Amino acid sequence: MLTLVLAISALLQMTPRPDPSQTAGDLQAMYDEITETTLSATSAEDFDNFHAVFFTNDWTFTDRAGVRHVWSDQRDQTIHAYLDAPVDSMRDVIRRADLHEGSASTDVSSIVIRVVVDAEGKYGARGASHRVAVSTPMRDHWVRGENGWKFQAREQVGEPKVFIDKLPPEMDNPKGPITKFT
Repeated sequence: MLTLVLAISALLQMTPRPDPSQTAGDLQAMYDEITETTLSATSAEDFDNFHAVFFTNDWTFTDRAGVRHVWSDQRDQTIHAYLDAPVDSMRDVIRRADLHEGSASTDVSSIVIRVVVDAEGKYGARGASHRVAVSTPMRDHWVRGENGWKFQAREQVGEPKVFIDKLPPEMDNPKGPITKFT
């Protein structure tokens, strides 16, 4: 019996830790898939369906003021924001990933780009079209279950930065995330 326990212990110690860069890549792929699904959504049902697939049932969003919201609080506002004012492009770019056994925290730049008509002349000539990119720093929490990664929580950790007629640097040229496994 002792031999069996020692053999199992030796095998467990030999089991390699997950490759941090591979796990960060998997999470970036999840962000990209969520983005594609969001951009292709055409109804409230689409949002409900992909939320059920990618997010945990207890998903929360904590705003900059520290107020925590559950999906049912955010649902209608999120759906209308995307369906009433379509997004031209968006991307969540991982800047840092802290990986743990079965969970991960990522710091991301959440970037949303819309083309707007500047009726008031806020960005230049009245009536001109401008590409407005908003980059918001977020900290996200993920859990790994039987069926892969699920998005559990998002917290806004900084003020949004607005870019007029240019893109945030990480949009087209993202640097690889700083990744560590703890």
